[in-house]
Amino acid sequence: MNVGEFTPDELERMRVRLLGVGEVLARVGLTPAEFLRLVDDGEFPRPIEVRGREAWFDVEVDNWIRFKAWARDCDW
Repeated sequence: MNVGEFTPDELERMRVRLLGVGEVLARVGLTPAEFLRLVDDGEFPRPIEVRGREAWFDVEVDNWIRFKAWARDCDW
């Protein structure tokens, strides 16, 4: 499948942004220490390395936030 086979709306939904640690911290509202502990413990998506820096996929961060909200509201 090539890019020409998708509508502009579909392409926009597939677009992925990379977030630096500052942007991730702003989204999740954690301290750097709390955040790194979650990453180290495997409770937060692992970063990728881009030019010697760590970055996170925005969709993975957003999905983590959505899961936390879902888990909060779930009657286990």
